[in-house]
This record gives sequence, structure tokens and C-alpha cells, in this order.
Amino acid sequence: MKNYVLPGLTNELRVLMLRNNVTYRELSSGAGVGPNQLVRIKNNQSVGMAVYTRVCQFLNVPLDDLVTFKPVNNDNSQTP
Repeated sequence: MKNYVLPGLTNELRVLMLRNNVTYRELSSGAGVGPNQLVRIKNNQSVGMAVYTRVCQFLNVPLDDLVTFKPVNNDNSQTP
């Protein structure tokens, strides 16, 4: 499985962890997700929706507090 970086996706994982005084180990254990999945979120790489759901449930936040997506123009054409 390749580590795809998702253009336009940003996350607030570290901020939410600091706000909740939670370590990566505690989040991994409490949310039931592997530490590699948390690193993938931190690096804006693809993870399944179930991983996001578990992290959000553990941190008691909605998904849009964790991730934000802004479309990226992949079109190579130039606008005047």
C-alpha cells in the first residue's frame, strides 16, 4: 500500500491532542487504532473513514474539527 499524500487535506490532530492532554500512545489505545494510522493522519496520508471516526469519538469532536479539505485545482490550464 502506497502512502498517498492527500492534496488539500489538512488536519488538527496535534492541536486536538494537546487540547485534550492526550499522547499518541493514549490516543492509539483509547481509540483502538494503530500508531501507524495516527502517523498517517498527522502526515495527511490516506486512512479509512473508520480510523477518523474512532479518533473523533475518542476525542469527542466532530470530523470537521479533525480534518479540513479544500479542493485543489488539478487542471493544468491557466485562467486569464
